[in-house]
Amino acid sequence: MLVDQFKGRFCQLVAVDRRTGRMALTLHSSGSPMEGVLDYMCEYHRLDPHLAHVAVQPPGTVFNSDDLIPAREAQVHPYYRNFWSVYGVRYMSGGKVAEDEDFVVFFGLLRSPAQGRFDTAADASLASLFVHIKKAFAEYRRSANGRRASTGQLMIEQAERPILLLGPDRFVVHANAAAQQLLSEAEVIVARSGYVGCPSAQAEEALLRALHGLKLAEGEYPQTPERVDRRSFALQDVQGRPIPACTWALRPAETMGAFGDTPRAMLIVDVLVPMARGIQPRQHDAIDVPRLALIRRDILARIDRPELSLEQIARQHHLTPRQVQRLFAREDTCFSDFVRQARLQRARDMLSDPAQRHRRVLEIALDSGFDDFSAFSRAFRRHFGMTPSEARGLTG
Repeated sequence: MLVDQFKGRFCQLVAVDRRTGRMALTLHSSGSPMEGVLDYMCEYHRLDPHLAHVAVQPPGTVFNSDDLIPAREAQVHPYYRNFWSVYGVRYMSGGKVAEDEDFVVFFGLLRSPAQGRFDTAADASLASLFVHIKKAFAEYRRSANGRRASTGQLMIEQAERPILLLGPDRFVVHANAAAQQLLSEAEVIVARSGYVGCPSAQAEEALLRALHGLKLAEGEYPQTPERVDRRSFALQDVQGRPIPACTWALRPAETMGAFGDTPRAMLIVDVLVPMARGIQPRQHDAIDVPRLALIRRDILARIDRPELSLEQIARQHHLTPRQVQRLFAREDTCFSDFVRQARLQRARDMLSDPAQRHRRVLEIALDSGFDDFSAFSRAFRRHFGMTPSEARGLTG
């Protein structure tokens, strides 16, 4: 309701244990991308430029991200460029809701670039609601006393897609309601004596490869170039149809302890679950936002390659090119426009970087994925209203 009232995209409440620094609770609005929440827990909380500001503010104080981080700085900041932009976020209004000897509680409302920044009236309205959010959190704490579930388990219970937490040996530690329904149907995944498997031998082999690739059995796997903490692959249903899925590595030191003190794997199955046990039918956004975020991430990781194509990305995510285009269409854009804008932004960032001044504009264009310098120059001028050389001149 708050998201609709403030014309936002997502909202999230996070409580951090003051003694351990671990995430004690996270609640988010329906349709929030689970991958985005995990990305924040695993990596981007370390890069969040807002936390230092919020930490020293008294409870009840609202800040506006557009006032805190100027637009020019936001264009190049890795938190905005590599995290927020992937999930279609640009603006936030939020602050510290509460603080005591046990917890610090933060709340934020997020908007997309198209929705525009929060104005002062919206900030003031949110500040007036903080007292109610604080009371709601206190009530939640009272009702949650005695629960033995981890913060991570409570978080995935809010998800509408089937999600399982697994030990390194495939033992099912926890399954949300949608996953329990999927297991009971035994058409995509099955439980054998408490261990997850698949009715199809080919799908089970793909699942085993994806889980083994996380290397959870090796404990706290060190940060090395070959380490992969998430893997996309395809399962199959009993009719042999491909079902997109992905695995995540959840290591205690990197997830703010939200899933306990033992490394876990998270298995997310991207399949519709029939209504049962009170499960509500999912809206398109609940499926499409996280999937599109992963697609965007993979595009940005390859944006410097001129051969990058729609067909490559579709194949990697076990989709058809038309399905990928439909995902982008829900954001009022298309694959080619996203790629072009990302390449142009990469070029402008390098042109604005004093450390790149020794490089020719042609080199920067090629390093941004353009193979035609004339086409690059025309596109750059149309998009930014200046030539590449003029953009470089703005840096002094």
